[in-house]
Amino acid sequence: DPNLQNIPTSLRKLFRPAKNYSMIVADYSQIELRIAAEYTKDQVMINAFKQGLDLHRFTASLITGKDYEDITKEERQMAKAINFGLIYGISPRSLMEYASSSYGVEISLKEAQIFHEKFFEHYKGFKKWHEETKEKLKNHREIEVVSLLGRRMKVMKFTDAVNYPIQGTGAD
Repeated sequence: DPNLQNIPTSLRKLFRPAKNYSMIVADYSQIELRIAAEYTKDQVMINAFKQGLDLHRFTASLITGKDYEDITKEERQMAKAINFGLIYGISPRSLMEYASSSYGVEISLKEAQIFHEKFFEHYKGFKKWHEETKEKLKNHREIEVVSLLGRRMKVMKFTDAVNYPIQGTGAD
């Protein structure tokens, strides 16, 4: 199945609007991370976006302690796995596997644990949101989660509870 949301540049010229019409192309750069930052009110992430920073490079800088400008492509790729994995609540072991399978980045379990700790140390809004969500699920068999546009869903699993509001808003 081809991905019709990401049509290769070489094929885009095949699409032409009718006479007197225009075609709009929208690039939702790092939309899930932007939604997540807003949803959790994480000020560090929000400020990074306001400054026009690339969030993957920014996260790599926070986690490695290197200057933003000195982050390599490999470190940025690693940070993509960290950002997308951890906002959705995966464990350090799952992060290790996800980084390898989805981004071709090999990290040890020990490194994944360190990255997990550092991510939540820097992104306190996410830590608070995850802790509150876990507490709600501990006290209730099922909780209702809501997208930023008000779409509701009942969930029983932590990963669903932190995934739906972000991806659901992106779909809205």
